Amino acid sequence: MLRYLEETVEGLDQLAKTVGDDWKGPAATAHKKLQRDAYRDAARVRQMLLHVEDATKRRGESLGERYLDLLHRFQSMQRSSD
Repeated sequence: MLRYLEETVEGLDQLAKTVGDDWKGPAATAHKKLQRDAYRDAARVRQMLLHVEDATKRRGESLGERYLDLLHRFQSMQRSSD
């Protein structure tokens, strides 16, 4: 999931580079705000995923049924968005 998130953010970076800094007007302002918000959200999701991974490792137990269910749901969402 983390890899997917980083690939998506990298795609946004590439898109922004193709537009360039010369783009002006309300659409450019809205796009820049959307991009900032997406980066902020991606950073939050990345942080949450790292916390989940850390907590799972600290438990030292085998992965529970609920964890595996959530993992499969995340993977399903990732496949559907590709």
